[in-house]
Amino acid sequence: DIVRLTDGSTLEGDVKKSDDGWVVTTATGKTALHADQVKSIQMTPSTKPSALTDRLASLRRAMENSSDITAIIDRYQKFIDQTPDLGVKKLAEADLATWKQRKSQGLVKFGNQWVAPGDKAKIQEQAYGLATKARDYIKQGRLKEADPILQQALASDPGCASAHYLRGVLFYRQDQFAPAHKEFEATLAIVPDHPATLNDLAVTIDRQILIPSA
Repeated sequence: DIVRLTDGSTLEGDVKKSDDGWVVTTATGKTALHADQVKSIQMTPSTKPSALTDRLASLRRAMENSSDITAIIDRYQKFIDQTPDLGVKKLAEADLATWKQRKSQGLVKFGNQWVAPGDKAKIQEQAYGLATKARDYIKQGRLKEADPILQQALASDPGCASAHYLRGVLFYRQDQFAPAHKEFEATLAIVPDHPATLNDLAVTIDRQILIPSA
């Protein structure tokens, strides 16, 4: 890695982030730099197998949050083209084959799953069923049992208004007003002007105002 300093000089070595800047490890030792001493850093991709494995793991995590399958395939192909280690390359190629298969099948991202377009309605129905089960638990005061079910519903269908609303109710009953506020707002983003949510959101805001900050 190449670090250009504000005084015009440069350092070459392994750069790591520190609490207030950077630490550069060179052949002669370590140099601690404050953030305002650094003008720019040119990172050089490591070719060490351990570093490449870490980069592949980072790529996998990043792609979990992407819904653009074409962009995902492009990212994997670039990683493979730039990876000299055959072991890491083989792992990435296996991932790439999976993504290409998903694309050929016409799968789309829905919640945390890749599904056929026709399966969306089924998943939405299942999420609503989970929300209904959680609602019964909340009525019985079984709040700890209800929350994992609601989280499961939202993981499969983030647009499940019932699950968002019930999580809001659950948080409210535990005097967790900020999380409740967030869930009621999420519900209204999906179902605007929903009377029960509007009422509960107003009550939650009042409770937050009445409770002084720590």
